[in-house]
Amino acid sequence: MHNVKTPNNFVLLAFLVSIVFFFSSCEKEKDALIDHNLISPFLLSANLSNNVVDLDQDTVNIRQLGNNIYEITINVSGMALNPISVEPLVIFLQIIKPNTNSLFSSVELPTNFSTGDTVTFTSEVTFIIHRSEVGRVKFEFFTRSSSGLISNALQKTLLITRNNSRPEISNIVAPDTIIRPTSGFRLIKFSVMASDSDGYGDIEQVFFQRISPTVSSAILMFDSGDEQLHGDQVAGDGVFSRVVQIDSTALFGNQIFLFQAADRLGTISDSLTHTITIIP
Repeated sequence: MHNVKTPNNFVLLAFLVSIVFFFSSCEKEKDALIDHNLISPFLLSANLSNNVVDLDQDTVNIRQLGNNIYEITINVSGMALNPISVEPLVIFLQIIKPNTNSLFSSVELPTNFSTGDTVTFTSEVTFIIHRSEVGRVKFEFFTRSSSGLISNALQKTLLITRNNSRPEISNIVAPDTIIRPTSGFRLIKFSVMASDSDGYGDIEQVFFQRISPTVSSAILMFDSGDEQLHGDQVAGDGVFSRVVQIDSTALFGNQIFLFQAADRLGTISDSLTHTITIIP
């Protein structure tokens, strides 16, 4: 005698089959949404062999090239996660100048070996620096897959220090006597020579201010080569200039002006003074 499924048993069986089919379809759809080709690599770590180097004391990482130019060598290392292990990664490093977005160097670092989806790198990098460019140098690492996917970025900082010399100023050029205009104003040119044994680039500011009979705010001087705007004739020659206005309200008598320079580390030069006599 044969067993015959009742309608209720048949309906139950069909319902169970439909559930299995539904979850099976969902699982396939879920897998289909994961495209491994769209998963970016991830930079896990980045390291520098040094945190600080001194241009005047370090004999291992620093090589003097002359004319206040130095070659710096640092070892870098790190690890990256590569979700597509069959696709090679390229490690990039940008070495960024202090207080700017300008680059000392941009290099491509070779990878050492891979273990599964992990890639490591160790490399020696070299860049050139002028003595005046000391400060906190940023090392920015990131990686890119051969399909163009870019990872996160990691930054490390290398502090570059040195002995510091004070800037020097000399050769003030300014009038000794000025006839005060009865109306309007008169243009007066000031100029001074500034230098620094750590290099021209170490000169951060050259300025002057009136210190008698009243004290004025500091007035910046420029070595821009813009004669019309600043009265400076040649850019970068160490002569800093500024044109100012003397009007009909200027005080008669002696006015004393003080000139100074400051370097990138904030060291101030000795001061020089110049006296201008305002007459009717």
